[in-house]
Amino acid sequence: MKSITYNLVLNKHIKPMNSEQLGYFLAGLIDADGHIAVTGQSITINTHSRDLCVAYYIKQAVSGNIYKYKKVNACRYTCTKNRGLAGLSKLILNKLRLPQKINQFNSRLASRLNLKLCTPSVTGIEQNHWLAGFVQGDGSFQIKIRMPRKPGWSNQVEIVPLAFGFGQRFRLN
Repeated sequence: MKSITYNLVLNKHIKPMNSEQLGYFLAGLIDADGHIAVTGQSITINTHSRDLCVAYYIKQAVSGNIYKYKKVNACRYTCTKNRGLAGLSKLILNKLRLPQKINQFNSRLASRLNLKLCTPSVTGIEQNHWLAGFVQGDGSFQIKIRMPRKPGWSNQVEIVPLAFGFGQRFRLN
């Protein structure tokens, strides 16, 4: 993997306006596609290379490094320095929603950085930027076109309306 530089381009996306909104956005991203290392020495968020500007936005707000994978269209934001980890941890404290990520935070980061234990967020997703972060990490909008499968069926094409979806895989212990 090679460290890369990228000029942050101003775009028309609405960005979180304060640290509270940024914390919910980052918590959603970490819940969707993030990982807290077993040692508690790093937080990693993987994104598609199209979302490189998001990784740089996080780097600008918190600190960290960005790596682009050579053979796939993906990049990785990683925060490893104690100051950055502490800042990022304070931003996402009590904003995570998935039990797996809350357990990673509590067992890997909280004790290492002397933080309070994280509890699940109870605020509605319509009141903050968590869903925006989660969809950024694991969401999609799709339009599917279905063609007839059997000979003799109508030659009409069926267009399925716009669908929104996101997915998350995790193991139950």
